[in-house]
Amino acid sequence: MALFTALVPTISFGQEVTDPDKVIREVYEVLAGRRDYNRQELLKNLQRGAWEALSYVTDSDSIVMEDLSEAVPDYYRFREKEAIVKLINPSNYNEYGLEATIPYKVTAEGEIELIDTKTGGVKEKWKIIYLDANYLALDMGELRVFFTHTPVQE
Repeated sequence: MALFTALVPTISFGQEVTDPDKVIREVYEVLAGRRDYNRQELLKNLQRGAWEALSYVTDSDSIVMEDLSEAVPDYYRFREKEAIVKLINPSNYNEYGLEATIPYKVTAEGEIELIDTKTGGVKEKWKIIYLDANYLALDMGELRVFFTHTPVQE
């Protein structure tokens, strides 16, 4: 909740919002798949910069606002053909535990397919459920994660 309160002026989806409850509600609506986005600028927006996980819900058929949780600040950057992923070390939140560079492609259906470098096959799929110049939400299978921009770290 503290992170949401700190970001109230910045999360607004095009309008200034000063009510933390409204911000949380808007993030929930994105993660629940209730917001549409412009798919014509998908790659441009996805590759615009680095992304940091801000919030998540466990993916299920019945997501409720009370399920919204603050995420650890995992780092994702989608370059032209590869994604850089840096996951926070669960033993020390001040450092990354796993860092990987993974080839990927985006499908016409708005899915990010991570490619297995050994087989060339699809290793994992993440569905884009929201994307604009400032925010990204992915259905990553068991989790739906909301991201905001962060400074580039490589």
